[in-house]
Amino acid sequence: KIRKISYELLDSMILKKVGNKKNCSIESETVIESLDSVIPIMVKDSNAGALDAALVCANSYAEYCTGATSAHQAQKIAKVLVKGNALSSSRPSTTKNANSLVLKLMEVGSDGSQSLHLVTEILLTERIKSRKPTLVS
Repeated sequence: KIRKISYELLDSMILKKVGNKKNCSIESETVIESLDSVIPIMVKDSNAGALDAALVCANSYAEYCTGATSAHQAQKIAKVLVKGNALSSSRPSTTKNANSLVLKLMEVGSDGSQSLHLVTEILLTERIKSRKPTLVS
């Protein structure tokens, strides 16, 4: 329960930084120091409720934080999603949030189509080895 509350608090901190300016980008470090390294750890949570909260927070991160625009960061997050429980979960809310995050990471990349290619490559190569091999629709 503490992790879930922590992820919800972090999500609210991101949204508070953004405020009413919904089309803006904020520096990840202005929310909390080393946010970019915390996000991949969050999305591999093994508790279903905490994972849902982590994915909601990660979606806010991908939407508003500049750290998510890096192809390297998108690759790290996508690898964790594929290897963890997020994309193979039986909970509809978890798979919905995980799919949304994958698509958002592909969309926000600042290095041209590099994020798109890296995330797609991970989905194709790693999901084939998965217990439940599906691709994001």
